[in-house]
Amino acid sequence: IRVYMSKLKNMTTYRLGKLKTLVGEHKKRAAIILIVSAMLVSGVLWIFLRTYHDYSVVLSVARNSDTSAKYYFRDDGMLCYSKDGISFTNKKQEVVWNQVFGMASPKMSTCGDYISVGDVGANSVYVFNGKGLEGKIALEKPLQDLRISKQGVLAVILSDGDANQINLYNKEGGILASIKATIGSTGYPLTLALSEDGTRLVINYIVIDGGKVHSRIVFCNFSDKETSSEPVGNFEYDQLFPKIEFVENNTVLDGVVMMGADFYETREEKNTNKEKNVPTLGIGRNCHITKAIIDKNARIGNNVRINVDGKKYEDGDHGSFYSADGIIVIRKGAVIPDGTVI
Repeated sequence: IRVYMSKLKNMTTYRLGKLKTLVGEHKKRAAIILIVSAMLVSGVLWIFLRTYHDYSVVLSVARNSDTSAKYYFRDDGMLCYSKDGISFTNKKQEVVWNQVFGMASPKMSTCGDYISVGDVGANSVYVFNGKGLEGKIALEKPLQDLRISKQGVLAVILSDGDANQINLYNKEGGILASIKATIGSTGYPLTLALSEDGTRLVINYIVIDGGKVHSRIVFCNFSDKETSSEPVGNFEYDQLFPKIEFVENNTVLDGVVMMGADFYETREEKNTNKEKNVPTLGIGRNCHITKAIIDKNARIGNNVRINVDGKKYEDGDHGSFYSADGIIVIRKGAVIPDGTVI
């Protein structure tokens, strides 16, 4: 009996010791998990709640224009335009060219090396390239809206009461195409967008039907002479859109909210991204995105499809995006590679 009790005591002591060791290890693991979790939570809170108390000046330019002047920043410098004229200043703060004019309500469009400036309600548009004034185009009717392409193709909405039209001009002022518009047939043309290559045009019409007002977005393709006289498609929306834009060639956004970006990428940074196979800031080419929110600083590559192929996701976190009531939200700073389908 004494031998048995001695063995039982030793076994109990051994098991209690092993149990204490296991409890100690679990406590260490729990403590490590708590520390790591606290660090992660602190990091997330620091990113979203941090405030800045200092800054460094990268470049400063003396402002010699009045407070009504507007600015547009390019890779090679800065455009400044107002009612009195337009000027271009390079990164060395040297004025490369300037043009004096008198406009009551100037409106500018730029793409690539080309810039166009017109006076809303007047009958002319100035066209500039990187070296200065290239020409002045006389319009048939008062200007309402304008867009220019990389080749200098100019698209305008001309409005004169019920007689409205959309014209495309080459940089010499020759008419390439003309679309008639009336409130009773097509609707009232409010704004438009032109692709970079100048071959595709999107027109936003306001339509009044039975006392209700809605938008009609019409797509035109002028790359094929045989089919360019007729629209290639249109969409009807209950909402009104004061502005429409081409994001990239062949990219379609339908019901998308974009939060923008906190910074610009230079041409050198874009080239570096391309070498590393990293999408450029913003949305790439040949994308189709619908019912989505794109948070700040997101990078979406080429040939990406989001919420257009019938894929269903449970509400919640899915990595680079999360889903809520059928709406896809691309996270802040997310990188969506080329060819992704969500």
